[in-house]
Amino acid sequence: MKQLNKENYHSDTSHISKSGMDVIEQSALHYYTRYITEGNEQSAPKRHFAIGTAAHTFVLEPDLIDTDLAIIPEYAPKRPTVSQLNASKPSAIAQKSIEFWDWFEHENKHRTHISAQDLEDVKRMADAVHRSPMCARILSNGVAERIHTWTDPKSGAPVKCRADWDNDKMGIIADLKTTDDASPKMFARSCRKWNYDKQAAVYSDGMERDNFVFMAVEKKPPYAVGVYFAGSDMIESGRAKRDKNLNTYIEALSTGIWKGYSEDVVPVEW
Repeated sequence: MKQLNKENYHSDTSHISKSGMDVIEQSALHYYTRYITEGNEQSAPKRHFAIGTAAHTFVLEPDLIDTDLAIIPEYAPKRPTVSQLNASKPSAIAQKSIEFWDWFEHENKHRTHISAQDLEDVKRMADAVHRSPMCARILSNGVAERIHTWTDPKSGAPVKCRADWDNDKMGIIADLKTTDDASPKMFARSCRKWNYDKQAAVYSDGMERDNFVFMAVEKKPPYAVGVYFAGSDMIESGRAKRDKNLNTYIEALSTGIWKGYSEDVVPVEW
């Protein structure tokens, strides 16, 4: 299999990632459509994803700020709507908007686009993370965005991950999460909603690290930070989900049948 790096990580479909496992959890057919038919695991960028990506850059790879981020000028017009883009004769205002965004996206096609206002929030988020004593300790040593591939010992599936931060001296994988509410109760809810238990299991087992830690920072004032570790119950829950997803993946690969939902009439999950 090919060697993975930052440039080809998302375009690689020869391995399955935690994100891919989340898609195949919906159905094998959804995985096939997105990863095999479309051939890329990276979805279209959204504003909240851009803020998270920018925060990762400021916290974990500040030397890449100038090359990886593009600040949307304050004078930029609103993005053209679908109807404006499809209009045979767009208005003068719409035409200027189309021309500006064509130019801006061409000039910055490999960068994350973020507004100046969002950038101020990102800077304050990064400052808050670095002021956290535990975050500062974790980030004092290690490597950002470490890519690792392996073969799952149970299913034989080729798996990949890209860890936000790998502190091998402390045996810690740290994942930076931007959130609306980093309190213990609400972050636990986010963990359940977004399958963070599965992420903790996939990364810690695959990279053979003893501890998986979440550094959660709020996206708005006061930019509070919570640091949480994945306990044994959380890891075991994630392992069960991972194993189920990988078994579905391997079955679909071996049979060539990428199933959607049940073809039988089944009761509504009530």
